[in-house]
Amino acid sequence: MRSTLNRKDFVALGASALTLAAVVPARGASPAALDITVTHYPAQDYALPVVIAQQLGYFAHENIVVNSIVGSEGGGTTVRNIAQGGLKLGQVATPAAIKAILAGEDLRIVGGGVQSAGTISWSVKKDSPIKSIRDFVGKKVGFTNPGSASEALIKMSLTANKIDIASVNLRAAGGLCENLTLLNNGGLDAA
Repeated sequence: MRSTLNRKDFVALGASALTLAAVVPARGASPAALDITVTHYPAQDYALPVVIAQQLGYFAHENIVVNSIVGSEGGGTTVRNIAQGGLKLGQVATPAAIKAILAGEDLRIVGGGVQSAGTISWSVKKDSPIKSIRDFVGKKVGFTNPGSASEALIKMSLTANKIDIASVNLRAAGGLCENLTLLNNGGLDAA
């Protein structure tokens, strides 16, 4: 089934856009100039709602100026960009935001940045004996950072396939590039 979005719904998908709307000054006031952080920007599609909203003038229409988008490796790194880096908002994995809130950070979740986790996958080398998630048992499998969507999804995927999480050697390998580097150099069996 194919879903279509109108302009308003598309912009609303981005957590960044939703958060920005909360800090919009009154019409006629000086534009709100913001620096924001987006997980894996520009390598993945999490920033698409923000980039497109900028290009199509939606932020300008709401009197918002995005000075810069600070990229991040995801998870706790993105949360720290917001909590300690002086940024007003960011697109971050929900598990990382929840962990930070439970740890006492003064953060608020205002919306989702993506409709699906469908862009996250695990890769192996072409000649790998790993053919399915069941082959992860006993193997080194990377995710980005603690509290990241990739950590939550690998654990959920293992559980859904009735695989004991402890039977897989899960490793926080850093960002996407770090995962692929470790995979290519034998540090991970799947990234």
